[in-house]
Amino acid sequence: MIKSIKTQLIRFQFRTMLAPGRSDNSILEHQALLDALSKRDEEAASQAITRHIDNVARTIVKYKALFY
Repeated sequence: MIKSIKTQLIRFQFRTMLAPGRSDNSILEHQALLDALSKRDEEAASQAITRHIDNVARTIVKYKALFY
């Protein structure tokens, strides 16, 4: 079961990068998370990861044809 979930996550990870602008935005989102973590700023890290996950979810909904 875990292998199946991991396979699905990898599939979605690579396909989200096909959405216009997603790759660049993802890099910025990850950088914001790393910056917050390096400063040990829990609130900023929480906001950064929440923003990233929300943006990925919106991308999946907007470009659902890429995923199904």
